[in-house]
Amino acid sequence: MPNPGMDYIELQADCVEPVDVADARLYCGLRYDDSSEDSLLGILISSAREELEQWVDRWLASRPVTVRTPYAERICMRGPVESVDSVTLDDGTDISAAVSTDAHGVMILPDTARGHTVTIEITTGSECMPWMQQCILRMVRASLQDPDADPLTSAVRDTVARHARPPMGGYRRRTSA
Repeated sequence: MPNPGMDYIELQADCVEPVDVADARLYCGLRYDDSSEDSLLGILISSAREELEQWVDRWLASRPVTVRTPYAERICMRGPVESVDSVTLDDGTDISAAVSTDAHGVMILPDTARGHTVTIEITTGSECMPWMQQCILRMVRASLQDPDADPLTSAVRDTVARHARPPMGGYRRRTSA
């Protein structure tokens, strides 16, 4: 689970979406010869992806992102992370060389970062499995059918709950008394 107080700032609004307009058009039963809805479908796809990213706590499309967070000895970011491009402190000090990563992808900051706000420039990876693409398509179709309804329908919530990973630390094991 990401650190409390962590802000994600997208540097680039455009990214390659995990679902394209043609797939959404086919799934929603729209005509191929009428492209007037393409921009609307593109917006709905982006919105559905962003909503799903929040629910599954994973990046579903690769893009550059800035992460700002108060100091913590260990920083656990939403994954996957393709590359860490730079790590700087609020005073402008570049500490990229002093940052290490453990086996679970958790960043370990040096003591010199203590008391500072840390800015991390990353390039996200892309992890969009077929069930996630189906969720995005369902959300787009639900938005087209009823613009006022919650696009994250119960069917999508059930799918996410069935497939999403447990928290980073795993589930708490019950101990017998």
